[in-house]
Amino acid sequence: MINKWVWLTDHIPVGQRDAISAEALSQLLNMEKRDLRRAVEDARRDNVLICGDNHGYYFAANDAEMGSYIHRVRGRIRTGCVCLAPFLRQLKQAEGGR
Repeated sequence: MINKWVWLTDHIPVGQRDAISAEALSQLLNMEKRDLRRAVEDARRDNVLICGDNHGYYFAANDAEMGSYIHRVRGRIRTGCVCLAPFLRQLKQAEGGR
């Protein structure tokens, strides 16, 4: 089977230290950054293990890099949940406590 993400994955380096920025990758692929982010999300849904951080996209070179990526994503999820909590409480009150 041909990897449908090869057009993307061929340009993503192995190793966090060599991450390619979204700006550089989007220019290389001649696409908008918004479309690149969507493509990366879709590839991840297809089990392509693309990591990312403030420096760009990369494939984990080892378990430590993968663990670091998982830790960052979990942190963002927790922060998002904390930020949503007051809104959810307000909505519940507005709906009469249902």
